[in-house]
Amino acid sequence: MPHVLIQLTLAVSAIWIVNKVVQRRAWNAKLRNIPSVGGDGFVSSYITASRFYGHARELISEGYEKYQGRVFKIPRLTGWNIIVTSPQLIDELRKAPDEYLSFGEAANEALQVEHTLAPGVSRHDDHHIAIVRDQLTRNLSAKFDDVRAEIVEAFADEMPVTNEWTKRSVSDSIFQIVARTSTRLFVGLPLCRKKEWLDLNIQFTFQVVISAQLIKIFPEFMKSFVSRYLTPIPKSIKLAQKLLEPTIVERLEKQKAAWPDDDKPNDFLMWLMDDVSRPQRSTYDLVIRILGTHLAAIHTSSITFTDALYHLAAYPQYVPELREEIESIIKETGWSKESTQRMRKLDSFLKEVGRVAGLGGLVSARKVMKDFTFSDGTTVPAGATVSLPAAGVHFDSKYYKDPHTFNPWRFSDIRASSEEESIRHQMVNLSTEYLLFGGGRHACPGRFFVVNELKLLLSHVLVNYDIKFDGEGGVPKETWFGANRMPDRKAEVMFRKRQM
Repeated sequence: MPHVLIQLTLAVSAIWIVNKVVQRRAWNAKLRNIPSVGGDGFVSSYITASRFYGHARELISEGYEKYQGRVFKIPRLTGWNIIVTSPQLIDELRKAPDEYLSFGEAANEALQVEHTLAPGVSRHDDHHIAIVRDQLTRNLSAKFDDVRAEIVEAFADEMPVTNEWTKRSVSDSIFQIVARTSTRLFVGLPLCRKKEWLDLNIQFTFQVVISAQLIKIFPEFMKSFVSRYLTPIPKSIKLAQKLLEPTIVERLEKQKAAWPDDDKPNDFLMWLMDDVSRPQRSTYDLVIRILGTHLAAIHTSSITFTDALYHLAAYPQYVPELREEIESIIKETGWSKESTQRMRKLDSFLKEVGRVAGLGGLVSARKVMKDFTFSDGTTVPAGATVSLPAAGVHFDSKYYKDPHTFNPWRFSDIRASSEEESIRHQMVNLSTEYLLFGGGRHACPGRFFVVNELKLLLSHVLVNYDIKFDGEGGVPKETWFGANRMPDRKAEVMFRKRQM
């Protein structure tokens, strides 16, 4: 019997490999007219694809510089990444209808959504995204004091101030602080302070990303089995249900009893539950959507805030100007969403951090659903994936003077030139030369919350702490895995109570 199983496994593996070889050759033929970075032959493309996992930034930059204004491709082990470069082509990708270039299908392919984020939940029902874009943004002023209060409490717990310099790795604390701040708005007290809930949501992002890479390896008919039995996803979802369900049940009972408006929670979970267009939403459905929203909010904000702290410690000469701006505005108007909007230098500092660090080398991926032809005549075939090269655009001297230099006032100086430029170069606004939040209909729907949160986090540090690196070191070396990047999670920063 064991010999039969071995033979069967070898036979299935051989068929799978042959199928992949045939698919690869077919794709190479379809994309022959699009220039490549590295080799585009069968063997040479796999060699370049293996390099991508450790040198994605260099390969993307190489293609961007070599094929500026055009479309090019980079081989991956699972296929080809097609990349567009000029503002015109970037705009065409962002405006293309989903029936041709689908953001949702690209996300499903990257994260294997049906098997990780949303088993048993329709990924085509994304009404929670509209709630993030509309209700969350509208309630930023109303929830401002709650968010700021949670930041103060979280820092006191995670990074208590002392009069002496204290060296510590900040990454884990930052994830905890951001998770508490975000979940205060998403599920409210007391769950947002429960460590088991916070740890679950922090780890869930990494679990989804890693599990997706594993699931991709297998043919479609095996993916559900792999997700269920070979990944930690089901266990995490079960724990999330256990932790969140009591809150949902309690709120459902109060809803039946005509909950008074002045006693009703005003958070994302409540907005989901009140969504009259989805009256039959199950507890499981609500849990999945909360997990998915946390995944996007906690991970990206934590990375950007970590990068901001590292740049603050590496460039202490900019601290006095930032403090002066923050304190002069707060003295005049107090803490509010409107006061943080007036902090142009703080906004510029964070936007520049997003430019030089960012979240990855490729953004705004779209799955080609029908053959699509760009205005330059390049046709990308159905089944391909098209992306935007943040690693190229953000360092293009056509858009940025001295692009490899960190200039925290880059955008505040531009904004001072005219009212139009003042609006255009805010961190939350979208353009073809700044891709942190993507673009078009599928730009980050929570970016207004994210920017507001980042400003509150960084201003709290500036007002209450002194910060530096031990010695003359610059920003710690980042880690890349494919097109994804992470700031150094072990880097240590020196903190103390601010000395007046």
